[in-house]
Amino acid sequence: MMDAVPRAAVVAALEALGAGDVDEAILILDGVLEDVSVQRRFCCSRCPASFEWPGELDAHALAHDHFSEAA
Repeated sequence: MMDAVPRAAVVAALEALGAGDVDEAILILDGVLEDVSVQRRFCCSRCPASFEWPGELDAHALAHDHFSEAA
């Protein structure tokens, strides 16, 4: 199983935990557990999360304050 886990997702989850954002870490790791053969159309540009619908991406970005971070 560990070989199937993208290293970038693990690093992003660890960074989120280091910043005290447990919810973000859970979101990232839950995304890893999803079926990786299904390509999500709407990907977050700030973290490895991806979504099926644009509204999900918008809600994620707002919930994790991605819009206020420097690009």
